[in-house]
Amino acid sequence: MGWKNVVIVGIVKDFNLGNPSEAIPPMSFFHLKTIPWFIGTLNNIYVEANAETMGQTLADIEQFWIKKVDSEYPFKYDFVDKEYKRSYSSFVKQKNLFSFLNIIVIIIALFGLFALATYSIQSRMKEIAIRKTLGAETNTLLKTLSKQYIVFCVVGFLIALFPTYYLLNKWLEDFAFRIEISLIPFVIGFIVLLALTLLIVLSRAYLATKVNVLKYLKYE
Repeated sequence: MGWKNVVIVGIVKDFNLGNPSEAIPPMSFFHLKTIPWFIGTLNNIYVEANAETMGQTLADIEQFWIKKVDSEYPFKYDFVDKEYKRSYSSFVKQKNLFSFLNIIVIIIALFGLFALATYSIQSRMKEIAIRKTLGAETNTLLKTLSKQYIVFCVVGFLIALFPTYYLLNKWLEDFAFRIEISLIPFVIGFIVLLALTLLIVLSRAYLATKVNVLKYLKYE
């Protein structure tokens, strides 16, 4: 280094000083006195301090800076953990935005499903009344009314599965260090989707099976 032989005293494991989208670059660490001109390239000094006495430590360092280093140059400091956290801020904002949009979409979808189930079941009230008159049990009626929605749920999930998986993979390509997409979140999503669908449809269907059949058959 600088036409001077240096001694390698150790090797450390990789660690990330940037954000997850950046690969860990090659780094070498030298003692400050290894090369005379190193002192002229000094930009930051890292100090390990006890969190319990942080206020006093900062005050002491500032006094040392003013007396021993440079009284005219302002003393500025930052915390490594906070600086590292700020590097994730854009990803945290993305997560919050996507979470908010997901909630809005789910609410709109549930209202739409509620309206569709209500309209569909209401248009089949005569059929329900006839089936009840012929002795159909409530469980049978619930299965009949909810069967098509289960099929819709499965088909809709499969249609959304492949574009979602592809787009997630494309998004993860921006990260130097990334996870492999597991099937578990998709399975959980499908179970939640199916549960919400059945909850709405079965609640509407159950109310439909309790109506007075004479109301719909008296004119037949």
